[in-house]
Amino acid sequence: FHAISGICRIQEYLKQRTSRPCTLALRDCFIHWREQKQVGAAGKLFILDSIDTTRRHEIFFDDNIRYTETKIVDIRDFRTPNVQVPIPRAINKFLVRAEPLESITNKDYFWEKLQLCEENAYRARRTRMLMRSALTRCKTAMKVFRAISGTPMSATKYVPWRNLPSVLYTSSTESFDDEPIDVDTVHSR
Repeated sequence: FHAISGICRIQEYLKQRTSRPCTLALRDCFIHWREQKQVGAAGKLFILDSIDTTRRHEIFFDDNIRYTETKIVDIRDFRTPNVQVPIPRAINKFLVRAEPLESITNKDYFWEKLQLCEENAYRARRTRMLMRSALTRCKTAMKVFRAISGTPMSATKYVPWRNLPSVLYTSSTESFDDEPIDVDTVHSR
């Protein structure tokens, strides 16, 4: 029995253990999940790398996954371990709702789901590369524009919410002390 705590340490351990062919048994705690009202945050921990799927692509199959909530799995990206990965970002890319009857009748079921996940991961990777390229071109164009127009960097700073009424009419003065309030004193007044 080997216990490890901390999402990053768990992820590193699993990455190391599965970097070569092996058999690895992990046990979840059903009782804990049930006591926590069967929510994803109390489910089976699934740590992945949502950005780099070229060398390694983690995929979790389970018949208890819902398309609106993870339900049985606590899915985390090791880059942001304190935040659950949203279902729309994970479904059919890292997370697959396994359909038991379909997997029995279709011998290629898991292979087809694996291919779907690979295609979706490729599309996401391609989209990120295109966005990175577009943003780099925009940054270069802005530098050229500033050089040609002689406009200094600070003069062109864009703050999208600067002119919103909720910002224009907001005071920057602190309204409350940062000291904690003694609840018993407040209620006794």
